[in-house]
Amino acid sequence: MGFFRFSAALIEWSESELNDMKRLCVHAYKNAWHLPRSTASALFIFPKTHAGKESTLPIAVLTQELLLHAKRCMRHADVSKNIMLAESNRTLDEWLCDSFIELIEEMESWMWDDATGDFWSRLAKALQQSNISVTWAEQLDSRLTSVHTTGKLSWAAATRSIEECKMRIERIGGSRLDTDSEVWGLDQTTWELMWAGEAAMRKSIPALRPARYESIFDLPRIHQRYREKVLVVILPAMRKCAMSNGEQRVRVLIAVVQGLSQKQRQLMQQYFELVDWQGLMLPSAERRQRDSLKSFARSVKVWKDWICLKKELATLGEKLPPAEFLPAKCKKQSPDPTKRDASKEKSGRRALAGGNMWDSLSCLLTL
Repeated sequence: MGFFRFSAALIEWSESELNDMKRLCVHAYKNAWHLPRSTASALFIFPKTHAGKESTLPIAVLTQELLLHAKRCMRHADVSKNIMLAESNRTLDEWLCDSFIELIEEMESWMWDDATGDFWSRLAKALQQSNISVTWAEQLDSRLTSVHTTGKLSWAAATRSIEECKMRIERIGGSRLDTDSEVWGLDQTTWELMWAGEAAMRKSIPALRPARYESIFDLPRIHQRYREKVLVVILPAMRKCAMSNGEQRVRVLIAVVQGLSQKQRQLMQQYFELVDWQGLMLPSAERRQRDSLKSFARSVKVWKDWICLKKELATLGEKLPPAEFLPAKCKKQSPDPTKRDASKEKSGRRALAGGNMWDSLSCLLTL
């Protein structure tokens, strides 16, 4: 186990290799307890809550070493940290995610061998398999934050229901080459789009990002009213949740940008027709406009309150009493109180007229 721990964080271990390591570890535990090899392995694998010994296995060692490697490399603000952050940004862009927590959720739909191409992908997959939550990511970088960005929907989160449906089919023996798609409850067009549409989306996003289409919320959309006919009905296998009836009244449009061919744009548009926007609760364009107007109105009100506060502070500075009416105790503190108070009053009024709020309040207290 020591040899495995030494290189666990740096070597790309396959799932079969980890299973072989797990088998060897269990045999070693049996030999240590002088048990025959025919003893059930569940005794060492199961947790203590299920009457097992919860012995240390290779996946636990691998997860621990990956976390320690990330901590060591990002402890100081040096070249190694910059390299790790650059690699994390490249990994998030490759998996179409906005944060490291979202990358961990995305790994639930992928097998181990498909998700271990780089360090951050291996770490996310190991954390997902071990069911470990991350609380340190937001302290390292904004894109590693554990809080989802409000008002933003990533490409991976939008198409996760389609990806999960495809993964369920592949895990039970299905593939793109199957000709009888009705066995799976899907029509032939939907069956082909699950693979061709995903490939088109991954090729199109690098062309959309330079045009400032960073997420789904940046794309244009049309909204169908409830009194009108629905745009499309999603099949039950593609729906995001059981609460969704599949009736789509929002359609996200793929914009025409430079570097995006017409064929790729049409394939991506057809692929987005399979997304359950109702289950994702994607707001319409009218609702987005109302929300933006409300936020703008709130910002205007804040500025009005700030201007009124500055005017009140300036008025208070003008109404200060002359120096000769100050208490005698204050006069004893300065040999020339008139000149000193006048300079304070002048600088205080200047700060009240053009400074920020905290400077204005401090000058007011000084006056």
